[in-house]
Amino acid sequence: MDCSTQTQTTYRLVIDDHDVPVHQVAGAAFATITFDGEMDVVVHAPCRIESAVVRPLARDIAHTIAGDALHFTMKEPSYLCVEFNDDLTCPLLIFAEREAVAPFDNEKKLITFGPGEHDAGQIDIPDGGTLYLAEGAWVHGHIDLHGKRDIRILGSGVLDSTGEDQASSFSPITIDQCANVLIDGPILTTYRRWNIIIRRCENVQVRHAKIVSSGLNSDGIDVDGSTRVHVEHCFIKCNDDCIVIKSTPLAEGARVEAVTFQRCVLWKGDGGNGIEIGYELQTDFVRRVRFADIDLLHVVKHLSFGAGWNDRAGALTIHHTGDALVEDVLFENIRVEHVTAPKLICIMVWHYHKSHGWFSPEDRLMQGRIRNVTLRNIAFATQRVPRIHVESMCVPGRISQISLENVTVNGVPITSCPHTIIEQDGVEDLAVS
Repeated sequence: MDCSTQTQTTYRLVIDDHDVPVHQVAGAAFATITFDGEMDVVVHAPCRIESAVVRPLARDIAHTIAGDALHFTMKEPSYLCVEFNDDLTCPLLIFAEREAVAPFDNEKKLITFGPGEHDAGQIDIPDGGTLYLAEGAWVHGHIDLHGKRDIRILGSGVLDSTGEDQASSFSPITIDQCANVLIDGPILTTYRRWNIIIRRCENVQVRHAKIVSSGLNSDGIDVDGSTRVHVEHCFIKCNDDCIVIKSTPLAEGARVEAVTFQRCVLWKGDGGNGIEIGYELQTDFVRRVRFADIDLLHVVKHLSFGAGWNDRAGALTIHHTGDALVEDVLFENIRVEHVTAPKLICIMVWHYHKSHGWFSPEDRLMQGRIRNVTLRNIAFATQRVPRIHVESMCVPGRISQISLENVTVNGVPITSCPHTIIEQDGVEDLAVS
């Protein structure tokens, strides 16, 4: 049951005896429904179902199987991932949420795409403007905003920025030097591009975004040199970093402060990391960062980029190659259901220079520091030897005050798990409890 390329859907979804449209993109099928009370759900697969998993597992959704049909009851709005016969190539994603936020009928500066297919190209939104992607809209285009204020992007329609190849694909949403932006509801897909780029921005909220993308570099949400960013209730399935905080050369040293990701569901594919700070951290500081109440469904093995890249990949990571002070970071109440990447946790400071300047310039080598990072109530499930890695390379003492509190592997505290490997080098004050 391989649907890794865009083809006609292979699933049939029935909700309360009514067929629901199922859409196919690379690597997944998905359906959106408006949740207005308890729902009876039947999924018909293209083959006999031998086994099935409904994720996130924390939802504890009981199900029954009969031939090619899976049956369960949905009792609350949820972003669900349904997998059959241990096949991860083509899950069915069900986005069940309450009615999406819609603008007022008499709203000024309103751009609307109604149900149906649209070729929009680059979409511009004026200051104080609203873009509304109605339910059932499939818009081929991308949003690229610079220096705008008081922007809203609303609705549960699809913004498809996928071209025939990487050169003809775009990032669905880029906001640069913008302030007071709300993104609420859209479904985004692209190929080998970051999906939501928040660069040099202030006061940004992202809610109920659903990202289903493929290819290396298909990051989910990148907060790049921005402050006061709040992301919640989002679903991200991509083949690179799902959620990431950084400050690239393009951010021109802009500070990163007061960033929160919470109540999200994530799936990391072959590249990148699950939840990441780094690699590019070329700014004065990155502080007051919080990741909370997150379900990481899969963190799969890393692509073959060489031993260094492969071995650093993980579920929860800070890869510091810049000169920033990274401090006051909290990972809390995170459930990681399946890890085949090399590391569960990887926190590193080191020199990584490339001539193109994307990473550490020569005048900023080995200046970065990490301190006061807490990982609390983190549950991992893995069949690999669990590895936790904290290392200050080149210059010892660049990492301090790291606390692991109630971290478990397959239900066993790491303090009691004889197979857990905790690697540390050049680190001050690593506490495990």
